[in-house]
Amino acid sequence: MTQVTINNATRADYPALLEVWEASVRATHHFLAEGDLLLLACERI
Repeated sequence: MTQVTINNATRADYPALLEVWEASVRATHHFLAEGDLLLLACERI
């Protein structure tokens, strides 16, 4: 069994985490309009 170490995110990780968040929302929340996505994007920061 492979051991996995989980570390807390740092500020340096935020850009990559936000990219993953946006890609996953776009892939799974087709019911949201572009304007809704922009509002959510503003709230995530």
